[in-house]
Amino acid sequence: MAHADVSPSRFRCAWRWPVAATLIAGTIAILKYAMEFRKTEAEIGARIVGWIMQIPTRHLDGTSTVLIKPTHEGWLGLRITVECSVAYVIAVLFVIAAIISIAIPRLGNGLRILTGAVAAALTLFILNQLRIVVIAGSIEWLGRTSGYELSHRYLGTLITLVSLTLSIFVFFLVVGHSKAAGSRRAAAHR
Repeated sequence: MAHADVSPSRFRCAWRWPVAATLIAGTIAILKYAMEFRKTEAEIGARIVGWIMQIPTRHLDGTSTVLIKPTHEGWLGLRITVECSVAYVIAVLFVIAAIISIAIPRLGNGLRILTGAVAAALTLFILNQLRIVVIAGSIEWLGRTSGYELSHRYLGTLITLVSLTLSIFVFFLVVGHSKAAGSRRAAAHR
């Protein structure tokens, strides 16, 4: 009687194509609904800014605009543009994770790659919300012109770079965790 190969490497390979297909489907969904994604970023951003800074905020319905009312100024709209959204960055991250899932199956099992991609996407999303808070806070503390210029151009760019770096780290931390755990299990059975 022949036995089926149920080794960890066989299991890892079995998941790589479905995981890649899931990540590509996620990429297509993000691209198709990018405007809705930006509206969601704006809506959540408005709530977070209002909660943290205790200033009037709201999301302008049907748009990707966060309205804030700094203490000494009138209402100001912060529009989440294509460049300010993390939607396309997450889409690229998903494509790269799909390629890794297919091309480098020894890196980790497919489910770990999927989990790593989702964790990295959440990291990007959360830190982009922090970026919105920093921009709104700078406007509140330094005024409309100076605060926006400083926070959007310099601090916002810095936060974006840190976000990208941290999300890549999170991805490989999650993906690499399974490989390290597998190596420890294999060493324990020797």
